[in-house]
Amino acid sequence: MSNIDKLREVIKEEVQKILKEESSSKTPLYGHNDENTAYVVDDYPYGFKLRTQIRYWLESDKKKGFRFVSQTMNPKTGRWNAAKKSTYATFGGCMYLDENGHVQWGGVTEYSDAKKFLEFITDFPEADFTLIKDFCAAKLHYYKKIAAGTHFLRTTINGVAVPQSDEQKEKAMDDAKEEVAQWEEISSLIS
Repeated sequence: MSNIDKLREVIKEEVQKILKEESSSKTPLYGHNDENTAYVVDDYPYGFKLRTQIRYWLESDKKKGFRFVSQTMNPKTGRWNAAKKSTYATFGGCMYLDENGHVQWGGVTEYSDAKKFLEFITDFPEADFTLIKDFCAAKLHYYKKIAAGTHFLRTTINGVAVPQSDEQKEKAMDDAKEEVAQWEEISSLIS
């Protein structure tokens, strides 16, 4: 093995260590589903000089998914202000503490790629993966058809189908094989 190959191996190992450290810097927060079970932070800035409480939770809706909610208390009146709500993440959502101890959240939607789903599953192992299981099965079926060469995306311009070249089909099949491998890994983790 040449010195360059050895150096490449060392760099790969260092990158893997960094990736493991980054993923382990998230401390998942489970069970905070409404304002009664919210995660409360007591010393939160309110304006320039005042301090107050803020509470966080994840809201869920069977048809829309999960969304992050935060709400501060007005220190002058002692009442909770209007809650601030994020957009929905269709297939999963989870809150966590980042490396600074701040509350954050992550979610996966139909627009998330396989890497994002894999990251979500490994970062939040105790989350509910029910919706992800069905989506994963559909993705696997779809990409397996493309990898086998039985299904290709069609492009139409002004209602006329534009045929794909053999090179485009080969590339689509190769890309689909990579996707199949990633979705199979996801499937094995959530089974």
